[in-house]
Amino acid sequence: MVIPYENKPNMNYLLTPKYYLDILKEKENIFSKMKAMIKDANLTEDQEKALHVAIQGFFREWLVSSGNIKNMIDIIKMIDINYAKDANYNDI
Repeated sequence: MVIPYENKPNMNYLLTPKYYLDILKEKENIFSKMKAMIKDANLTEDQEKALHVAIQGFFREWLVSSGNIKNMIDIIKMIDINYAKDANYNDI
């Protein structure tokens, strides 16, 4: 089974499930519409910056509320533990 992670024109979707392809098409359509709406809004540079900050803020909020974010300390611990396993250290 082939499940593409990126939507590129030259990808072979032959073995990709139809429902997955439908989701990719919908995602691409929504992204294109949003991009066109932003372009058609003729925002000033300050408005573009404010929009960018708002999008980042909502994304950050979603990461936290959905549990898809870990504290930096947790990530560092995971890296240290994996490094210790790779290096065959038993004291970590």
